[in-house]
Amino acid sequence: MIRLAVMIAIAVMTSPAFACSRVGGPPTVAESLASADEVFIAHLVSVKEIVMKGPEREEGPILEGQYRLIEVLKGKPARSGKVHDLPFGPGNCSLGLMVGWDYVFMIKRATEFPRLRWVGMFSGSFPLGPYREAGQSEESELVEVRNILKAQTSVKQTP
Repeated sequence: MIRLAVMIAIAVMTSPAFACSRVGGPPTVAESLASADEVFIAHLVSVKEIVMKGPEREEGPILEGQYRLIEVLKGKPARSGKVHDLPFGPGNCSLGLMVGWDYVFMIKRATEFPRLRWVGMFSGSFPLGPYREAGQSEESELVEVRNILKAQTSVKQTP
């Protein structure tokens, strides 16, 4: 019986879900928005795999997505630019970049790799999906983002 309990504990500790975790859990939407330098809605037009080079060795593959800006919610993002994520897979805390989809990207300036614009799971970024049309009702997550940003802006302007 003890052997079974130990085997189950080891299996749980080495599972992909355990590998992609954060002390204290993921940040709230409000926390992600407050710490983001840029928040915007964009359409992902292409994705390619690149190898990130470290000072002494290769760090491994990452994804580089090219986007087309749809709407600025905070900051001054480029009209078209690049975002970066880990390849989608077990244990990776990736957003899952899908060409043809629209996203809400929340970008915080990186200090370790300043040219990379990470949009992984803990950035607060999220997909809106493919085939969105102008005039359709907004997703509840996007409505929440707009409301939080409006509240954060009004608090900053209050003397």
